[in-house]
Amino acid sequence: MELPAQRISAITNDLSKHIPLGTLNFINVPRLDLPGFKAPDDWYWFHPPWTTANWTMRSITLNDETGRGFSLCPILMDLSYLFERQYIRATYKTIRTSGVNITVLRVYFIPSDVPGNRFLEDYRASFRRGKSITWHEGRLRLIMNLLLSVLDFSSDSWNGQDRDVSGRLVFSALRPFTEFHASKIGMEPYYETSPNVDHHITRMIEGKPFSFGNNKTAVSLEDRLAKVYNSVQFSLDRTSQFFMEAQSVKGLKSTLYNYQIESVAKMYQNESLVKHNVMPHLLQIKKNGRVFYFDTIGFTFANGPELYTSPKGGVLAENMGLGKTLICLALVMLTKDEISVPPDQLAPKQTNDYQVMSLMDQCVRLINRRSIPWKKHQQYMPEPCVKKLKANPGYFYITKNEVTTRRFHSRSKPIIQQEKLLLTSSTLIVCPDNLFHQWTTEFYKHIEDDYLSILQVSSSKTPLPSPKELSQFDIVLLSVSAFVAQDPSTSSLSKIYWKRFIIDEGHSMNQRSTRAVDLSNEIKVERRWAVTGTPTAGMTRLHMNETHDQTDKSHSGATNYSVKRTFSAKDDLYRLGALVYNFFQIEPWKSKHDLWPKSIVRPFIEDRCGSTRALSGLVNDLIIRHSVEQIENDVNLPPLIHKPVFLSPSFHNKLSVNLFVAVLAINAVSSEREDRDYMFHPGSKADLRRLVTNLQRATFYWTGFSVTDVQNMMKIAQTCLEKKKDDGSIYYSDDDMVLLERCIRMCQAALNDELWRTVSMIHEMTYYVRGLPKVYADNFKIGKSHDGYSVLGAPQVESMQKFYYKNRFLSLSGADEKISEYSDEFWRGYWKDATRKNAERVKKNDGQPIDVRQVINEAEHQEKMALKSSPRAKKVLDDVELIKTKKGRIDLSTNGTQTPEPSTAVNPRNAQLLGTSCAKLSYMVAKILENQYLGLKSIVFFEFEDSAYYLAEALDLLGLDYTLYATSVPKSQRSSAIDKFTTISTGHALIMDLKLASHGLTITAATRVYFLSPVWKRSVEAQAIKRAHRIGQTNPVHVETLILKGTLEEEMFKRRESAQSDSQKPVSEDNQIRNFISKFEFLHLGNKKRYSEVKSQAGTYDKPVNVQTFDEDELLEPSALPRNGRLHWDVPLFSKNSQKKVAEAAAKSVRPIRVISKVVDIDELDQTDKKSMAIKRAKTGLSNPKGSAKPGSDVPPSTPKSQILRFDANDYEDAELPSNKKVRFA
Repeated sequence: MELPAQRISAITNDLSKHIPLGTLNFINVPRLDLPGFKAPDDWYWFHPPWTTANWTMRSITLNDETGRGFSLCPILMDLSYLFERQYIRATYKTIRTSGVNITVLRVYFIPSDVPGNRFLEDYRASFRRGKSITWHEGRLRLIMNLLLSVLDFSSDSWNGQDRDVSGRLVFSALRPFTEFHASKIGMEPYYETSPNVDHHITRMIEGKPFSFGNNKTAVSLEDRLAKVYNSVQFSLDRTSQFFMEAQSVKGLKSTLYNYQIESVAKMYQNESLVKHNVMPHLLQIKKNGRVFYFDTIGFTFANGPELYTSPKGGVLAENMGLGKTLICLALVMLTKDEISVPPDQLAPKQTNDYQVMSLMDQCVRLINRRSIPWKKHQQYMPEPCVKKLKANPGYFYITKNEVTTRRFHSRSKPIIQQEKLLLTSSTLIVCPDNLFHQWTTEFYKHIEDDYLSILQVSSSKTPLPSPKELSQFDIVLLSVSAFVAQDPSTSSLSKIYWKRFIIDEGHSMNQRSTRAVDLSNEIKVERRWAVTGTPTAGMTRLHMNETHDQTDKSHSGATNYSVKRTFSAKDDLYRLGALVYNFFQIEPWKSKHDLWPKSIVRPFIEDRCGSTRALSGLVNDLIIRHSVEQIENDVNLPPLIHKPVFLSPSFHNKLSVNLFVAVLAINAVSSEREDRDYMFHPGSKADLRRLVTNLQRATFYWTGFSVTDVQNMMKIAQTCLEKKKDDGSIYYSDDDMVLLERCIRMCQAALNDELWRTVSMIHEMTYYVRGLPKVYADNFKIGKSHDGYSVLGAPQVESMQKFYYKNRFLSLSGADEKISEYSDEFWRGYWKDATRKNAERVKKNDGQPIDVRQVINEAEHQEKMALKSSPRAKKVLDDVELIKTKKGRIDLSTNGTQTPEPSTAVNPRNAQLLGTSCAKLSYMVAKILENQYLGLKSIVFFEFEDSAYYLAEALDLLGLDYTLYATSVPKSQRSSAIDKFTTISTGHALIMDLKLASHGLTITAATRVYFLSPVWKRSVEAQAIKRAHRIGQTNPVHVETLILKGTLEEEMFKRRESAQSDSQKPVSEDNQIRNFISKFEFLHLGNKKRYSEVKSQAGTYDKPVNVQTFDEDELLEPSALPRNGRLHWDVPLFSKNSQKKVAEAAAKSVRPIRVISKVVDIDELDQTDKKSMAIKRAKTGLSNPKGSAKPGSDVPPSTPKSQILRFDANDYEDAELPSNKKVRFA
């Protein structure tokens, strides 16, 4: 029987199994009692007789100046530690050069996978000496770290051929006596104080002698990680079977681009081939004909590598807009007939049959249990065989847990609970709710009819079929909401071993723990795919190829650039790890989550040798992505023309922006620019961020300041102006005094403006209308009339339109009699809702109003008055009562002149919308009008809900078609909104929240894109543009970003254009932006007109739009003429489009009119169809608006022209008509 010591010796003395590291050189080595035995390498065994005890040593070659003797040098003390614990072996030989004996040591490391290593581990455990295993592992790493920094790895020194030791490190084995303590092990440097370990590991790999390492060039962690991401290379053998099969996918209607074929082939290859890879923390080293591996975590060595198996799947990370959905569908169709194969360890074993089975049953069982793809040959098989195979799918069992049978553990017997999993050829696809409809559209677009059987489950309330039924589908598509609603213990999803699991927008899988992540872990799958263009934040890289408009002087020619997001490299690495061990479940990280930071994160952060290579290899193994150059060889997208549009602020825009500047300026002066009261103080970041956000909103429209707010601001500024020092001199500087005076003037300008005071109370967008009869204006206007125009709010315009369309067949005098009564009813309802509606709008859309805090009685605090955003209760009802007249109208009786409106004889049909109080709104109305009449579809992106509210309100008034896609729209309706926008044939606008535009959506129906304000993060803007400019787009895409001149927006645009990448800081924390704000520059008010005209830059279209003639009583339509490079629009307030919109709105609340095709007398109609048609008898007469009957109509030719009235379905059902007239319903 072999004794333990003999077994250990047999293991450690076999140098052929050990790792030849390098050599060390010593002088003054103490004389050994025995010269040693020859080792297998023909040198002598080096057995240090010394221990780590505090023994005193003497030397005949060294002078003992202290008289205390000598002790071993730190390197030999550490080597003794390794010798004692059987980590290393060494041989030596002595050479004499220049009269000095030099002992050369060959150091061998005993590999961790040496045969019999478990005996070594038991042996080492006996030398723990009260220390933990972790402590000893740490000491081993410290010693090896130091040892590798001084070893000579050259083959010449190892072979002992070079006796010239000049230039080599030579250590003295002894040093003046120093007391030893275990805490010193591995802690004392041998030569360099802070060795560059990576340099020395590189020497070891390259087999080089000792040399000093140069300091590394400082490169940020994010830049190094970005370099890894950018190094992802797409490689594929184009002669492989996978590529050949991917070139012709049966059942696919669409034609794939070359790069899409390659992606399908690569995915198929990843699913089909089992690939084993060396663990990332292992470095391969070749020396003296040997290959071994260095563990960068434990600093140990092994003869063979530890391997991990690549997943059957990966991340399809093609850039946005490159057809990832189509690639996935092609993969599904290419492998339609393949059946999931259970893991080797769970494959069904041969079972004993307890009854005689028919030959068919035995064949069915064998075919299905071995996942033989029988469906490929289904057309050649008899129908009974097919039915039998479908009815008896293959299956296997997995162990869930063990349950004991008795209370007492000693007597219990475990019961193994097993779960049956069905084998299937089905692919499970989970997509975000907002992309569900898009996936279904892609099915019909790309897949031949009846080629795939597909189950679509969008609602969490829809029950799933049984596992057996579910496994028969080729594709099971679930929305995320339906997926996360599943109970893994009972759901049919968990009873199937799916062939493939695809999760769209798979970056959601990089979270550590969410409901979706947890459920994806529970689902048993053979192949897993995460589909996302941005697996992590650092991988966001959108290539933009923009052609700038020739009128844009800020740019010239074309610009190619890649949009990158700023990101945290550390967060990115951990998110990548979550993908690895949570979603892909790659061992050993799946079982040991803490191994990920040890093997990947920390080495990369510390920039250890090989860490970049290891991470790059892992990323390349998981990611499928073509380079920009490879894509451009295949795909030529139509031009993308992007230009900024600089708009002059409206008068109201200027007032609003100036009030915000005044807030900041008064705050700066009163706080003396210090302490937390100062808006730019680090402790006031949240207040400044909120105020800057509101300032951005003010560039569209702002009504958040109340009269009281502005009055308080003036009081504070006046208090500061009057403040004196103790000696009676002015307290503030001359510049601050001038600034305060300007602030007071700006506040006074707002207070003196009657219209500003009104809208600050009712919070309405103001519309300027020309050509209204006086009676119309008197009953609906909210501001004084000037220069022939009237000022109205949106509810007033809408109510006036309803009145006109209802009474447009009556004479003007007859309508005048009713308008006062009608408007009385409107104003009663308006004031009733004013408090609720406007308070909600201010809270939700305008942000929190500014609370100007003042301290009247404490003079010492007056100079530090802060103007900060905070919640407060607005007394909307009290405010509006101040401006109401007894009749419920808005009081316009204050001092000031106003131009009389046109006389009553003016026909309201000719009233025109001149513009609005918002420069951006007027511009967008003009652009959407242009697009609608030219049949162009557009997307309007907004950041702030108030701007979308006002835009949608204006489009409703003008009867322009649009679809809203915002967080306020239920998720279930958003998909239908996109479908409506895509399928409608006419010009249409999609008003979309920028937050919902970043991932997945395909909206190639749009060729015009607008941003209502500059987007601070370029990556967000690029992702939004990619909704329209992507594969499938066949027309040039024109993009415009609206920027208000002289405001914060213009500075934001300049700052973003000059930046190399996105800033992680919000706008309010960017230094350049803060410097701009702190200049306190006011906009010049001037004496120009109060409204912004409905006009737009002509751009690529400079011809008249929709210019035509109309009959005298026919409703008008908008038209435009180009003048001075702009399209100027004539917009009738009462138009065919707005009439249609009003009728549609009314139809939702009342029963629609019944359409008939005969001509009846009105009196007869009253008797027969009055109830069903709900048409009242008119009290007055009206001339014919349409003209005489056309040939072939069912109106008798004898009917007088004045007695015929054509009535459209768009007209109100309760429209009042003249009596004794003929009417046609069509």
